[in-house]
Amino acid sequence: MLERLGVFISCAIPSLLFYQLTRQPNTKPSNVILSSIVVLQLLIPLAFNGGGEMLDMAVVAFFSCYASFGMVRYMADDSQHVEPFYKVLGRWNDRKKGGQQDDKVRHNKEIQAMRKDAIRWLGHALLIVIISVPVMAFLDGFLRMCIEPLDIPYMSLLLTAPYHIPLKTLVYYTIAGTAFLMHVVFVPSFIQLGYSIELLVRSWIGSQDSLRNRYDVIYAYVHSSPLFDRPWLSTSIHELWSRRWHQILRWAFQDIVYTPIRQAFPHYPELGRALGTMAVFAISGFLHDYLLMAMFGYQEYMNQSGIAGFQTLFFLLQGVATLISNKSSIGLPIWLARTLTLLYVLYTAPLFIEPFLHIGLHRDAEMPGYPRFFDPHMNSVCPYGSRPFV
Repeated sequence: MLERLGVFISCAIPSLLFYQLTRQPNTKPSNVILSSIVVLQLLIPLAFNGGGEMLDMAVVAFFSCYASFGMVRYMADDSQHVEPFYKVLGRWNDRKKGGQQDDKVRHNKEIQAMRKDAIRWLGHALLIVIISVPVMAFLDGFLRMCIEPLDIPYMSLLLTAPYHIPLKTLVYYTIAGTAFLMHVVFVPSFIQLGYSIELLVRSWIGSQDSLRNRYDVIYAYVHSSPLFDRPWLSTSIHELWSRRWHQILRWAFQDIVYTPIRQAFPHYPELGRALGTMAVFAISGFLHDYLLMAMFGYQEYMNQSGIAGFQTLFFLLQGVATLISNKSSIGLPIWLARTLTLLYVLYTAPLFIEPFLHIGLHRDAEMPGYPRFFDPHMNSVCPYGSRPFV
């Protein structure tokens, strides 16, 4: 327990130091010092060399990336007010304000009306959580029980036999990728469930002022943009990544990477757009490889085949497809555009998923406390057979 606490505390120190040093703009230290803090923030998770729990290392590595983006954004814009980090995390899904009148109406709601909203939100979240039980029991069971197609690296298949990749290999990676994704998709419903319960409790035992303040916060969360906007309806790779996939780091990629590069080519806007787009996907790939390095340890990351650079390659391929599909998909029938988009994602996704299999994440990634009633029956759905059920 103390070791886990040490991991989280050590990774929080640089961001807290940065915040303290920049609270007073008139006494802001030089960018050299602030840049050193950014580097330190990124190095600390790697210093553990995969020694912590895999999930813990994933969390602190993502936080380090997120905090580092915020620090770099601050240095690029000296006039920006640095918010406490617990507020920064909500920036990705901010919606446009409905105006002061809407805020006033919401803030003046009666306790009974707020309680009804809490019950409604609780019911919706509870329904999603109930649905998640059989869904994740099956998907987690698939990850636990099904044998992975790792005998031949997917990269080798792409290079030597790109037109003869076994269908069962694509089926395995499709289901495994869906399983990894659904662990993220269901998280907002659990957060909404907790928020709704909190609001109900406050409506009975809390003060009216604290209830109204929390109601405003929870209302904003419930009505925020969804984490994913039905990505299966994407009619192009461009639409998938620019609108339908999660936008958690969009503000960072837009302000720190894409816009500066595009502005560097005022006389060649198309070139600037292309280079900015590819840079965003390259940084996204580096970010995911960084997470793998923190989770697995940099030594194992570099020494074991099928891990290093694969996710960066995946995102570079998505960048190329984004540039091409931005215009080429115009005029295609919707059903054809969606089919081509889906096929491209399914064809390239194993490059992203395979490193997770090599580090064993699929054996640890499960919803805590969920039943395993599908595990004994997985052999019939496993493309390469299942492990013995114990």
